[in-house]
Amino acid sequence: MKKTKEGHYLVTGVLTEGKTKEVLELIESFIGKGIDVKRLTYDLMICLKDAIVYRSTSDESLLERLNGDYAKQILLKYSFTDALNVTNILNEARNNYRLSTNYRLFFEISSLKIIGVLASNPYTFENKEIKKEEIKKEEVKVAPEPTKKEEVVEISKQEEKVEPEKKEEKVEEVKKEEKPTTSYSVPKESEEITYSIEEYVNILCQGDKRFKEELSAKWPDIRKFIDKPETRYIAQLLSDSVIGVANKEFIMLIYDFKLLATRAKQKNNLILIRKFILETFGFDLEVYAVERSTFIDITNKYFELRQARKLPIPHKIPRLELNNASEEKKKIQEDETIELGKALFGDQLEIE
Repeated sequence: MKKTKEGHYLVTGVLTEGKTKEVLELIESFIGKGIDVKRLTYDLMICLKDAIVYRSTSDESLLERLNGDYAKQILLKYSFTDALNVTNILNEARNNYRLSTNYRLFFEISSLKIIGVLASNPYTFENKEIKKEEIKKEEVKVAPEPTKKEEVVEISKQEEKVEPEKKEEKVEEVKKEEKPTTSYSVPKESEEITYSIEEYVNILCQGDKRFKEELSAKWPDIRKFIDKPETRYIAQLLSDSVIGVANKEFIMLIYDFKLLATRAKQKNNLILIRKFILETFGFDLEVYAVERSTFIDITNKYFELRQARKLPIPHKIPRLELNNASEEKKKIQEDETIELGKALFGDQLEIE
């Protein structure tokens, strides 16, 4: 890693922890060491850019400054959306440097903006809690000689291992960790599936708030599949979405960026998402994907109709016709034809 030590520390350290005082003190120490603020801003952007590239490709040779290990450290703290938002804030600061010689002021303002952006997204703090748990486990491993109380705990643990029920629980945990087992490779380009605002309002009318909250609480679990090659593509696509509305029959995903929404709306990707959600969470949900601006239009229309007491009576929601379903039906029909032929002409019947 070249010339990005300070930048990488800022990106993965105090900025993500929301420590405003420590950030300002760190900037003060950097300036005291003669570090160029303009150069530091650029280094921060390179760190985030390299992390985004590594997340999408896992190819260390494509990185400009970082190595794979440093990129992974950043990816533990930033979602794709956060990384892009922070990069935009830093780019804005670089533009402001041209208007004044007080670079420090604009850099501090940018740092405060970044803290605000990261604080509004639970991604950083969820990972921080995970890290705390890992630290606690490490502390247990390196603890000094056990006390009598600890010896009793250790004995009780050994007794638990003998019980068959406990062994079954451990097997079950492993099974959960292994899900999903299917490989989700990048599909071929396919048509975009979109619906009218009226249809989206109809979908919104049928949302189940409790179900949405329960599924949203589990949604961050998808990120653990990003490190697995067979699920990386679909996990990345889903981890950059939030749930707009859902019930036990459907889910509407919201994307902040048009590029991601366009990709998710492709028919082949919608099929993959549905399959992944079924395998991971156990719900077979019809999937709708929209960008945030569209979802805002949908909700505005919903409230407009509700205020006028003209909300539509909930009716059947639009569903994606799956080609594989028709192919399966065709195969069943072919098998029935073969069986009928064998019944009529004997097992020697040959089908070309």
